[in-house]
Amino acid sequence: MMHNSRLREVEPQDLDFVFDCLRRLAHEVGEAAHFVSSIEDVRRDAFGSRPHYEVLIGEWKGQTAGLATFFPIYSTYKGRPALYVDNLFVHDWARGARLGRHLMSGVCALAEARGCCRVELKVLSGNPAQHFYESLGMSVSDERHYRIEGASMMRLATHEG
Repeated sequence: MMHNSRLREVEPQDLDFVFDCLRRLAHEVGEAAHFVSSIEDVRRDAFGSRPHYEVLIGEWKGQTAGLATFFPIYSTYKGRPALYVDNLFVHDWARGARLGRHLMSGVCALAEARGCCRVELKVLSGNPAQHFYESLGMSVSDERHYRIEGASMMRLATHEG
């Protein structure tokens, strides 16, 4: 099904889309009361001259349908960088099209290209997305902190997983 989807880097005209997705995700996971970010925060921190995070846009059938936000972290134990996925969101109308998997695959491909040892993320307890991340080959740490590395990350990065 991925033949109707495409990943691309965020562009300045995506600002409203990114902000809307972040707000919707906070609402969907029951964190709307904690969402205090403004569109100006997103403009400064994702689109500014020194962005604090990156955004990968997922398109489905030619329309922007989802995103992944991520930023670099570092493993002092491994002596290598890693990527931390802060948000993964796909609009309802594009769910079931494997776009979330495609977005995670894109993040893993970037991690591989940058010499990262893993990709990490956290999931709120009770969030049904836990099963999705486990289906990608991610493992659960003691703190419910998900990561993907090694052969599993390579399989996902190359769309084999």
